[in-house]
Amino acid sequence: MTLTNYAVAPGEYLREWIDDQGMSDQAVADRLGYTLEQLKGILNGSAPVTSDTAIRLERVVGIPADSWIRYENTYRADVDRITDEGLPTT
Repeated sequence: MTLTNYAVAPGEYLREWIDDQGMSDQAVADRLGYTLEQLKGILNGSAPVTSDTAIRLERVVGIPADSWIRYENTYRADVDRITDEGLPTT
């Protein structure tokens, strides 16, 4: 297993989907039942993808909820590892 010095937030996958769909952030926030501020937290990785969020994302985006939870867990583990090891981030 190759370790990296970066972590990919689940919001980056969501950003790609939003861009591919040509939707506005506000439209996606509305579909999720979130405020724009809440969506931006998910997009930038400052807000975690909870079970509730994962279910909402599955309904809107079509990616299974368990995939969103895996993305979140991997992201947080990578952030912790990078912080622990004092690695420079890219």
